[in-house]
Amino acid sequence: FFVTSKMIVQPWSAFAPNPHLAWYSKKRMWITYVVLVYLAKMCFGVAFKDNVAWAITNVFHALISFYILHWCKGLLFPHYSSKNDKLTVWEQIDCEEHYTPTKKVFLFIPVGLFLVAVQSDPSFSVFLFSCNLAALALCIVPALPILHRARPFGFNSD
Repeated sequence: FFVTSKMIVQPWSAFAPNPHLAWYSKKRMWITYVVLVYLAKMCFGVAFKDNVAWAITNVFHALISFYILHWCKGLLFPHYSSKNDKLTVWEQIDCEEHYTPTKKVFLFIPVGLFLVAVQSDPSFSVFLFSCNLAALALCIVPALPILHRARPFGFNSD
């Protein structure tokens, strides 16, 4: 094979996935993500009962996920300038398409974590349920297509 000018690295277009976010779509990343969440639960499980450890894991996961996916704008490496500087990471994943496999995984994990956290509480504590529900809402509501490129109440707008 010969290298031609067409084979040289081309700048990515609006129709190509953002190369800086392509690793979100890798199955290895999804598995690593689930393993890290479970390891966090194991760490909290050393100091707390199982139901409380799952609730704390769920809340911390929601806070970190919200910050990384729905609050941070632009690219992960700020020294690169991009047309997507005003978009959140969630909005940039998979070329702003909704309900792609990657986005489904990032929606499934908080829902699964919520269900595990709620089911692990044998006494059904209203406080823990409320914390878990708030954590779920913090992950799911900003991901809704109706909020795509929306900044309610001017939060996180430039």
